[in-house]
Amino acid sequence: QQLVKNLYLSREKTLSRKLEEAIIVWLMERTVTKKRILELYLNCIEYGPGLYGIDNAAQRYFGKNVSELTPLEGAFLMGLKPYPWAGWKQYEKGRLNRWWVRRVRKILEGMARKGWIRQDELETSKPFELVFPSIEANADFTDEETDALPQMPSDS
Repeated sequence: QQLVKNLYLSREKTLSRKLEEAIIVWLMERTVTKKRILELYLNCIEYGPGLYGIDNAAQRYFGKNVSELTPLEGAFLMGLKPYPWAGWKQYEKGRLNRWWVRRVRKILEGMARKGWIRQDELETSKPFELVFPSIEANADFTDEETDALPQMPSDS
């Protein structure tokens, strides 16, 4: 559904656009594999200011191809949706603040629970702090900064 919105439709919220969306989604789900839909989606969403596509994001943030990313780096890229602007600020500062460390940790823990990464890959990612290789950290960076992001669910 998100892919169809991003590729084929305007942002207007009308009944006719919703109907178009439903028809296109129905047709797409019958002709395109889920893996291909995910691939198309990952290659059309925004990962930062003017930065579209997972390959471009991996290169910009980490100087790597997607296949070379660590689980920690992949979790950061996954966490950019729906906050690409906020993730970009972390990149500019050179490292993650506490909110982003927590977000990345939750993503990795979820991946481990679902069997998408092994337990040893989760352990290797600790303490979930990411330092970006391309930009030197800004001396004004503080851990208390939240950039007005929403509250995350509790750790329970």
